[in-house]
Formats: sequence, C-alpha cells, structure tokens
Amino acid sequence: MFKRFLGARGGNFATVTAVASLPLILAAGVAVDYTRYLSAEKHLQDVADAAALAIAASDEEDETKLRTLADSFISGNYSDSRIHELSVASLDLGEDQVDLAVQGRLPTTFMGIVHYDWLDVRASSLAVRAVTGSVELALVLDNTESMTYDNKIGTLKIAASNLATELYRNKDADVRIALVPYAEQINIGTNNRTASWLSVPPNYSKTTTTSKEGYWHQPMKNTDQCKTWKEAGSRLVEKDGIWVTETWDRSCTAYVQVPKR
Repeated sequence: MFKRFLGARGGNFATVTAVASLPLILAAGVAVDYTRYLSAEKHLQDVADAAALAIAASDEEDETKLRTLADSFISGNYSDSRIHELSVASLDLGEDQVDLAVQGRLPTTFMGIVHYDWLDVRASSLAVRAVTGSVELALVLDNTESMTYDNKIGTLKIAASNLATELYRNKDADVRIALVPYAEQINIGTNNRTASWLSVPPNYSKTTTTSKEGYWHQPMKNTDQCKTWKEAGSRLVEKDGIWVTETWDRSCTAYVQVPKR
C-alpha cells in the first residue's frame, strides 16, 4: 500500500494548488499594499511640500513656534484614512531655506499574513524662505524678433511682472531689479523716466547752431519731389536663427530740399 501511495498521481492538482496558494495570496497582497504605499507616499509628499512652503513664507523666527505651525498645518491637511501616526521627523531652519521631514505609518491589508502589519512612510521637502533682506536681481530679457512668434514676448512679460510682484510683496525687503536687454533696448515708457527705481542721464536741451561771422544760414525744407528711390524687392534673411523672406515696396528715401522763404 505504501508503494501504491508513492506511485499514485491522482489529486496532484489539488495538492499543488494548496501548497502554492499561500505564496500566490502573499504576492497579490504585496502588490495591493505596495500600490497603497505609493499612493500614501505621494500624499505625504504633497503635505510636506505645502507645509514647507507655509513655513518658508512665515515671518516668524522662533523655532518652537515654527514647529508648532508645521504640526498644525500637517494635521489639518493630511488624510488619516491613508496615513496613521503622522508627525514631523525633523525641521531644519536656515537663514535662506527650510528643510522639513515628515513620517507616518500605513496599515497593511494582506501583508499581515506574514506579520508585516505596518509600512513606514517618509517624505522630505526643501523650500526657500521668503525674501527679508537685500536682493539684487538682473533680468536678461530676450526681446529679439523670434519672441514675437507664438506670443513668446507676452509670456515673458507676464513671467517677469509676476516675479517682480512677488519680490516686492515684502515691504521690509530691500529689492533692486536691473533690466538687461538681450538685443538693443527695452521700452519701459517715458512716464517712468523720473521713477525712483530708474537711473538715467539728465534731459538734454537741443540747441540751434548759429552761422559764423561773415556767413549766412538758409534753413532748408523737403518737398514732395523724390530725389532717391528704393525699388521694391525681396530677399531671404536670417533673423534669430530663422530664415524668413523679407519684402518691401518701392519707397522714397530722400526728397529734394529747397530753401525756406
């Protein structure tokens, strides 16, 4: 009977299934719990980023009060259904930045079969502190012809304006911004000529040169009679790395001048 038992092949599928069921269930459980872990880690990272930015934007300097601010901000923004026992692991406050680390625990669903009841979840975030001292910034703005395509110049204006607004938001900060044209010049409007944040040469007065002794000066004026014409034509030109066809109409470049009477 013992020999017949060793040679029997009946019911082997049930036997193999029973033996393999435990690792199969464990593999499925690991996949489910790992997906939950990734979701919890992303949620924790979002909370850490928001808390670090809130601390960096605060004018408070006391470390105890800032840690309390971090605890309250985290407690009010995380979901306890996804992460348990969430707390601030470390808070490093520098003069220019805030380094925040948070930690929590995720209860497992299937991995408890092998006595893995919890998974530790951690996240860290580094944020630059709000401007409180002196800042000198030079904006090198590209205003070449290629910036006219797809309204790139409009996007540039909005970005530069938003940056300046954020820097000047803190009234106690000493902020200076320089504008550096990428091509030739930047038009900020003649109404800003006397602005306190702009340094320009003083206005100049236009003087008329008088005739020398023994000579007389006769002012000239243009007429409608053309002296030099520029004929119509076209050509290929390279503008900011892009070849375009430039065309022009026939036009007058110089008119006949006659003395004023």
